[in-house]
Amino acid sequence: MTTDEIHSLVDAALQNSPPAQSRSITANILRTLLKQIAGDLISQQNNRLRRVPFNLGLTGVDDDEVQFQGATWIKEAGTIAPGQAGYGGVLLPGKAGFRYRRKKDYISVLDFADRVVGSNWTMALQAALDAAKDNPLKRTNVYCPAQQYLIDQVVIPTGVNLFGDGALERGDRASTKFIQNSAVDVIRIDGDIDTSSGRAYWFGKLYNFSIMGKPSAGSGYGISFRRADGTTVTPQDLTHIHNIIIRATPSGGIEFPDGALPLTVDTVKFLWCNGPGIDFAVTGANKFQSCLFSGVSGDGNNGGLIRFKNLDAQGSITILNLKSEQRVNSHYGNVGMQNNPIVFDNCAGTPVTILGASHICSWVYSSNPVVNNKPGSLIKVLGVGQPKISWKGVSIRVRATDTPTDPDPMIIDGQDIPYTVSEGKYGDFTSGHWSGTKLGVIFGKVARWLGRSILNETHVVQVNGEVPAFSLFSTDSPANQQHWLDVVSGGVRSKRLVKDDRNFTLYERDVADANGLVIRKQFDLGEIRHTDAAPKQTISNTSAATDEKNWRWVANAQELILQLFNDAYAAGVSGLGLRRNGTTPDGVTLRQRLILTGSGGSLSSLNVSAANGDARPASLFTVSAASAQNLTFLGSGTVGQLVILHFTDSNTTLVHSTAGATGSLNLAGGRNWNPKAGDCIIFYRNGTTWEEVTRSAAAYTYVQAAGAPTVNASRVGEEYFDPSAKIWYKAVQTGTGATDWKPITN
Repeated sequence: MTTDEIHSLVDAALQNSPPAQSRSITANILRTLLKQIAGDLISQQNNRLRRVPFNLGLTGVDDDEVQFQGATWIKEAGTIAPGQAGYGGVLLPGKAGFRYRRKKDYISVLDFADRVVGSNWTMALQAALDAAKDNPLKRTNVYCPAQQYLIDQVVIPTGVNLFGDGALERGDRASTKFIQNSAVDVIRIDGDIDTSSGRAYWFGKLYNFSIMGKPSAGSGYGISFRRADGTTVTPQDLTHIHNIIIRATPSGGIEFPDGALPLTVDTVKFLWCNGPGIDFAVTGANKFQSCLFSGVSGDGNNGGLIRFKNLDAQGSITILNLKSEQRVNSHYGNVGMQNNPIVFDNCAGTPVTILGASHICSWVYSSNPVVNNKPGSLIKVLGVGQPKISWKGVSIRVRATDTPTDPDPMIIDGQDIPYTVSEGKYGDFTSGHWSGTKLGVIFGKVARWLGRSILNETHVVQVNGEVPAFSLFSTDSPANQQHWLDVVSGGVRSKRLVKDDRNFTLYERDVADANGLVIRKQFDLGEIRHTDAAPKQTISNTSAATDEKNWRWVANAQELILQLFNDAYAAGVSGLGLRRNGTTPDGVTLRQRLILTGSGGSLSSLNVSAANGDARPASLFTVSAASAQNLTFLGSGTVGQLVILHFTDSNTTLVHSTAGATGSLNLAGGRNWNPKAGDCIIFYRNGTTWEEVTRSAAAYTYVQAAGAPTVNASRVGEEYFDPSAKIWYKAVQTGTGATDWKPITN
């Protein structure tokens, strides 16, 4: 107390004295003045708390309150009895007969109980939170003792911690419970605005309480990281959410609408919320870092236990020891993804680590109340992009009594990863996993895992990507022949040899149709070799009758044989054979009948016209002409080709020619021939002409032409017929023209 303050008190006492005693102080006035001065001095002394050094205890001081070890200690009568807390506890010894008790370092909501309206504690709790905000250098913890608090909505300032006496589900045990009263988020967060980015940030701790939702409210999270006006807030620094239960809130448990930098959430439980237990999203790039979710437990939450949305690859997510149970949600009914504990929606490349997770189901099967449904898949991936997930120690419980008609769950829904795969990876990296005694290894971006039927049968290596390839590099191969590739591109599998200059030779392709059936194997090679004592190649016709499907080429020491085998390869019938004598081909053996047809599988027709015929389609032709025509040549023949002509009418005359013109006909009779309907003739192709091989020249005794014969006869006895005069002639000599012939008379 200063001298000026004492003078002011004396002047005030003199002014209050009676007029008769002006400028004098009575004994009573003096006592009052001295008490006032003494009280002010004591108050000032109490306000200036002594700070006791760290290495000294409180036994050497006698102040009513002292500062020690960063806390305020209050002197009270009594000593520390045996078994009571000593140094570091709530009590410390003082001078004889006294001790010091640590003063509470929090603000209690009960300090503002006068703000309670009826049973609604909203104003009282908000007043406590505001008091902590206005007192940042002293007490920033707000304590809510064990009881129920009916709340509309409170907003927690930055740096303020809210805690209670624990979170318990049982109503007959003391705990701190906030009860939702209206259709808004029960707790919101009032972050500080970063003026450079306009983004709101918050740090603090929320722990040891529970939130009970009001299903009839229709909306509202238990905790939402939004300001009162709905602006998103990002938790940062040492933000910690711990030991909280949220039950039956209409929108979900805890909403993080704009990421976290970073975040720790542990030992939390979500029951029957009508939205994800934890709803974590970002609004842009680089909005989250090192987010840890440990000991998260949940039953029957619609939309997933933890949902991540719009995350990028610039942050990481870690999930430890998650527990999920698929249960009937009696508050809101069961909707999509209630059976998937972890949901990723549009999370491209997000690194995710899951260490320990259990997922079970306690739904009673609707048509058989003595068994349960199987649980759903552990992870659901939605939207575009895929997170990079690594998991270990994961268990999905499927009991022998669970209904067998439900589909088996998977680690990742729709990816054919068996629920028994307790360890593996999913994303743009190498992945290995085990199923029973089988090992599968995945390389590349996984669009879909191996089919479970394949994985259960054998050890498997899978390579994924737009153009996946398996490479074999031989270090002792000749130059330009070291790098062999097995590649898939556009649904076509190819094998390539890559040279040192990165150019490649494509030598084999497997082509499939749109139904996933391999329809063609294509070789771009100079040689295909099958090497064995009796090499074989089989072609199976799936549309053929039973036991008549397999055509097989078999090579032995003497012959290459085409055989038809039954399905079991137990009985075969040989057809065509190609014989050899050492290294020299030795003929063709035909063990069955010879059928000559055209390219369409039926007899080819040769329609004679001024353009004459084409010998390409077949070896056997039926010949017809609409009117009298001359067949002067057959086109497009191949040397050695045989052609059989079968005539269906007598309108065609074969024109004999030895001029050597390509495709001309060299008839054995040496002259034109007019065959009758039903006649046949055989030609073979030499270098340029078609040579008749049907019969000898002497067999030709009949020539037909209008008028008396003037041509040289080819042999004595040959006949000639003039149809216009109806006269027959016979050759009596050869080589003299008209005199070779004499008419035949009766």
